[in-house]
Amino acid sequence: MIAFYSTEMPETMTSPIAPVIEFDHVTIGFGGEPVLDDVSFALEPGETKIVLGTAGAGKSVLLKMAMGLLEADEGTIRVLGEDITRMKEDDLFAVRQQLE
Repeated sequence: MIAFYSTEMPETMTSPIAPVIEFDHVTIGFGGEPVLDDVSFALEPGETKIVLGTAGAGKSVLLKMAMGLLEADEGTIRVLGEDITRMKEDDLFAVRQQLE
């Protein structure tokens, strides 16, 4: 199990800008075993999240999916408003560069 802890942005900092990272009902498994099941969260600009979990809970898998290194079995992953769920590697480079 993975737990998410986050800081809240002050209301004066809220913005219509898309979340930096957004997972919408994301599921992935390996060898028939689920690793992440129906995970949803959004990381807003200026917000900090901490991902905690035991060994094998899926923390590294979650980060690899956010970078487009692993593809979700189900659900949608957006980075800076771009749907990267099925994005080709060449297109992912442009999204990754925006994160620098």
